[in-house]
Formats: sequence, C-alpha cells, structure tokens
Amino acid sequence: MTSDGRERKSQASFLPKPFPWDEVIGFGLGTLRLAPDVFWRMTVRELGHALKAVRGQHAAPLARSDLAALMARFPDAPSQPCHSGAPQSGEPGIHDSCGAS
Repeated sequence: MTSDGRERKSQASFLPKPFPWDEVIGFGLGTLRLAPDVFWRMTVRELGHALKAVRGQHAAPLARSDLAALMARFPDAPSQPCHSGAPQSGEPGIHDSCGAS
C-alpha cells in the first residue's frame, strides 16, 4: 500500500498476457479446418485477416459518456405496480405477487 492509502499495483499486472495458443490452434484447425502444415505456415497477419473474416470486426467498447447519453435517451421503463402494490413481471407464464400467471 502506498503512503496515501492506495493499493500498489503488482509488477505482474504490467506484464503482457501469454499468447492464447490453445484458442488460436483451435480456430485454425477446428474452425478454419486447415491442415496442420498450412496452419503453421500462416503469418500472424494472415491469421488475423481470417479471424476478422469469420468473426467480423469488433467495435471498440462504448465510452462512459456515450453510455450515459444512450441511457438518458432510452431509459428503462419503470415497472407498473399491481393492485397489491408489488411490481408485475409482465411476462406471460411467470407468477408474480398479484397471482397472475
């Protein structure tokens, strides 16, 4: 812990994660159905393009401000109370405290 009370990050948190060989080999041999010799001759760039072609381009995660703007624009609808004052589930077949099913 530092002198101002904050937790000190361990040096291990700054180390890169190990390469995910199991997932990459599984993708190349299983999903792409490549022969082992073809897989091992691929470059990292070729494998990356194959991955994008199969799984699609991943979008960057939303910034906190963008999420807040979406939440303000599309707020969750409040649940409607039933005659007992307990919220209704609104889902058919689900029992709530109103006795509906």
